[in-house]
Amino acid sequence: MKTLEFILFLFSRYIGFEEKKLAKNILKIGFKSKKNSISHSHFLIQKNHLALCLEVEFLFKGYSILNKNNRKLAFSNVEKINKDFLNFYDRNKTLKFNEHSSEEFNFLYIISKYLVPNQKFEYKEGASIYKTLMFSNQIKYQADCNQLVNLYIHLFSLKFDPSKLKIKLLKDHVCLHFEGYDFETTNAEIIKYEDYINISDVSEIISVNILDISDNDLKTSNVHVKDFYAGCLIAKNLSSNQKITAHNIKVAYQKMAKHYEEVKDYKKSEYFVKQLKDKSQLLNFYKRYSQYLLSKNLYKKSIKIAKRTKDKQLLKYIYSTYVQFLIDKNKLERALKFAKKSKQEDLIQFAASKLYNFYYKKIDRNKTNSYNKSLYKKMLKLAFILKDQKLIDGLKKTIKSLN
Repeated sequence: MKTLEFILFLFSRYIGFEEKKLAKNILKIGFKSKKNSISHSHFLIQKNHLALCLEVEFLFKGYSILNKNNRKLAFSNVEKINKDFLNFYDRNKTLKFNEHSSEEFNFLYIISKYLVPNQKFEYKEGASIYKTLMFSNQIKYQADCNQLVNLYIHLFSLKFDPSKLKIKLLKDHVCLHFEGYDFETTNAEIIKYEDYINISDVSEIISVNILDISDNDLKTSNVHVKDFYAGCLIAKNLSSNQKITAHNIKVAYQKMAKHYEEVKDYKKSEYFVKQLKDKSQLLNFYKRYSQYLLSKNLYKKSIKIAKRTKDKQLLKYIYSTYVQFLIDKNKLERALKFAKKSKQEDLIQFAASKLYNFYYKKIDRNKTNSYNKSLYKKMLKLAFILKDQKLIDGLKKTIKSLN
């Protein structure tokens, strides 16, 4: 099975089935309702929060170092973390915060005794979850407040339901909140912050991880536009900071619109341009869309889209190009029909003159009077369009003579 999995995922960005399933579950979050996205996030956090954090980093941060081999090693280190902490817990399970504290609170208290600054972790501003998980034989983490909160949540989930936890957002900082207390993970203290921005559901830690500053020590490459969009939707559903997420969503719409236009999927591009609710951008998009359709000789569709731009010059150009195309194909009656739709007098007269000359060449004195009369009547209608009174008078006289 492992050999088959290796072959199947040889050219995939994922390590195997398990990681692919995790990634798909993460990407789903932003496409659910707010309520369902939170419950789905709880499920993923409970299952393996550190693996979730690493996959979020892989999908949305674009760190070059997160290749398959390094991710595989980082995923395997999660089990080492679990074992290391549970061994510590077995030795210290009698520890209590106080005589009245709950079982869950005491468990968090034991976690704080496990994650002691300078002993079990080295604080590093902007540290990635990858760095937190990539330790040598002796487990010592590199982490900032975000990653420490992630560690607390993960370790708590080994015994209890993590959806009971909250996170407290402060200015440029985050800590864990439970039963009225704040777990300041950076110094392993249990306190109460009075000055804070928001107390949020534990699921918001996912959006915090997405929106967090990047690790300056790690090289980055461009995040795929579809992943970027999915990340913005996730943040929108889970974040309490709607000002930031609204800006990010707008950027995501622009990137998605550009991406689909570049791959010539204008229907999808149109959807994202419309989400921007910017009339100027939408009109410019329709101009480019109609010109693309014109380049593919899809004249009717090009005209339909160009009408949305209200750009008279563009419409005139498309109509004249289409009429000339029909004339070149000797479809002169259709050329006149579309020239009339353009409501451009010069184009109508141009198409009418071409059709007039065509009928004129078909007149044959060896044919019956009724045959020629039919042609002259058609020419008379065209003469009216051409507004040539001399021609009109002459044709009327000719038709009368054939009666």
